[in-house]
Order: sequence, then C-alpha cells, then structure tokens
Amino acid sequence: MSPEPTTTATLEKMSQEPLMADGSYSASGKAIEAAIDDPVLTTASGRSLEPRRITMPIAVAPMVDVTTSHFLQLCRIISPNFTLYTEMIHCNALVYNPDDLYNFFGEPWEGKVVQLGGSDLVAMAKAAKLVQDNGYKELNLN
Repeated sequence: MSPEPTTTATLEKMSQEPLMADGSYSASGKAIEAAIDDPVLTTASGRSLEPRRITMPIAVAPMVDVTTSHFLQLCRIISPNFTLYTEMIHCNALVYNPDDLYNFFGEPWEGKVVQLGGSDLVAMAKAAKLVQDNGYKELNLN
C-alpha cells in the first residue's frame, strides 16, 4: 500500500512543529523530510500538483501593444511548440512600407502566424504576397 499523498495543508501544519530536544524532527517532521525527498503534493481536493506534459496545441493570441516580436521570441523560448500570432497590421502599412516587414513581425519561424487586416482586396493580396515571399508560412486575414 502506497503512502498517503502529502497535501500542502499537511506540510504547513507539520512545518510549524518544533524540533525535538535532541535536535531531531518529530514523527511529522520526518514526514516532511520524506515529502521533500519524494514530493507527491496534492491540492486539498486530492488533485496532483506534479508537472504534466501538455499534449494539446496551445496558441498565444495577439494583444495590442504586447505581442511584439520580442514578446513572441520570449514565448518561443518558453515553448517552441506554441502557435504564436503577431499583432494585426493593416495591409496598407505593409504595402506602403515593405522594408518594415521585419520591424512589424520579426523573423519568420515555424508556428508564427502573421495577421493582416484591411478591406481592400488588392492591398490584402499584395501584403499577403510580401509576407509569403519573405518566408512566413502562415497568414491570418481580418
């Protein structure tokens, strides 16, 4: 029979107990040592707090004035498996300033989705072509 999982409440209660006169831990103090050596912490409801591998896809949605190319690079460092959406750029900004493409979106990489907004179909097509020609693989049109 495996030992009862140690809850955080149990650890807190045990950690408040004093050391024995000889400097050793009480019985519950020994349980703290065991929990530290083999931590199987659970919530009060019994749910495990052990790290788990996420198996479903995760996408980081764009946020105005937050999802900069530097923020996306940080997210990529945290997990190269995230799908990352750039801030939405109006297609005219890209069509009239094609040299600023990397300033708008940063370097292309797998999992980065460029977002373009606009209402002029011709300008949208030109902007999409610029994005594709510069190595970006995914595009979201609004």
